[in-house]
Amino acid sequence: MDIVCPNCATAYRVPDALVLTRKPVRCAACGTRWVPELPEEALPAPPAADDAPPAMEPSAPEADAKEPPPAAPLPRSIGAPPEPEPESAPVTAPMSIGPDPAEMLNEDGTLTPRPAAPPPLATPRWMPGAPRRVRGGALLPMAWAGSVLALVVILLLLFLYSEAIATAWPPFGWVARLFGG
Repeated sequence: MDIVCPNCATAYRVPDALVLTRKPVRCAACGTRWVPELPEEALPAPPAADDAPPAMEPSAPEADAKEPPPAAPLPRSIGAPPEPEPESAPVTAPMSIGPDPAEMLNEDGTLTPRPAAPPPLATPRWMPGAPRRVRGGALLPMAWAGSVLALVVILLLLFLYSEAIATAWPPFGWVARLFGG
């Protein structure tokens, strides 16, 4: 069912079951609280003719009696011409957060359950009871051996080619003399 705020004319689509409860609603745009009016098809049926006392004949034709009251004029900006609203545009809330309430109700009027919460994240390692990480394994000793081997190779090359390096870069000469080169 579509309801319209009487203050700012913002339109909302709400489930019929919520309107039939006759509880006040609040406009998300302007904050006005009001009780939405029920449509004629949702009103309770009049009592049967057998139970009702005889009614008086209406003096005016029935067509005049069933006319709805005139709608309140919508507010508009000063100096701006009124913009016609398209009839085929769907009426929705200006800013909806979360699921549409109409989608939450089943055919029998009960609420659908919320989706399950996502699984909890893994326990951080610094918390007690967290699983301990096995450090190293077989790769750690191999990494240390590779690092030591690379350092030994660099030092050996510096020792073997110290004269050539000292010729190309004179400040290296005192390092070569320090180690007996």
